[in-house]
Amino acid sequence: MRVLRPVALIIAAVFIAAAGCTPRPLTPSTAVPPSVSAEKVLDSLSREDSFPVMRTRARFTFRNRDGTYSARLALALQRPANMRAESLPLIGVPDLYLTTNGDSVRIFLPREGRFYVGPSGREVLDRFLPIRISESAAVALLMGAPPPVREQAAVSSGKMDSGLYRIDRFELGRKRQSLWVDLATLSLVRVEEFGASGETEWEAVLQGHRTVAASRIPGQIHISFPEPETAEIEIRMGESEFSAREPGLFELEQPPGITPTPLE
Repeated sequence: MRVLRPVALIIAAVFIAAAGCTPRPLTPSTAVPPSVSAEKVLDSLSREDSFPVMRTRARFTFRNRDGTYSARLALALQRPANMRAESLPLIGVPDLYLTTNGDSVRIFLPREGRFYVGPSGREVLDRFLPIRISESAAVALLMGAPPPVREQAAVSSGKMDSGLYRIDRFELGRKRQSLWVDLATLSLVRVEEFGASGETEWEAVLQGHRTVAASRIPGQIHISFPEPETAEIEIRMGESEFSAREPGLFELEQPPGITPTPLE
């Protein structure tokens, strides 16, 4: 009869114990860290840099049932709703200059010799650059910040959701917006906007974040719109930088010799 040595007995015991153990799948924690609150996270995401204007280059693509619109753009952005966009053609001068500042939209189309002026608004802007969301929401997403809601009527609550911190924002008793935040990097990674009846108006996914100054700026944004719109927007951004605001940056000057065409 063969006698097992003590070391062999120990090894055998370890293998028997391991064989009898069924590994349990790891599940994300649903506990919110004690130092985290919706208000603190929103304040951190919404904090502005000491140089408030962000400049970047982006590939903008819009798709719907009617086809695809694509453009390379040079962008200057400042919250809450300031945007300057210039097209970047492969050859020649830009064929689109656009500014919006929350009060007015100004568009210059050099090839057509037309200069348009009108009130700010998504409907006006969509005629020339189909963003399909408000200027303030577009600027916020591009800068990695939560789209604004009415502060006077907004109530926020937060909880963990599949490893991310979800913030639900309410206006006058109805859910207006949900935000998903990666607490490890303090990056906004997803936004869902709701309509008056609780339906999803649009959803944005933000990826490829980079740290620029003190901000987490996405490298790619995908915005989808459900029925009946059934459209999507993809924005791929290059390197970004922050700078001071220049006079007239977000109010395009009227080209000499061209009469403005009003937009309504």
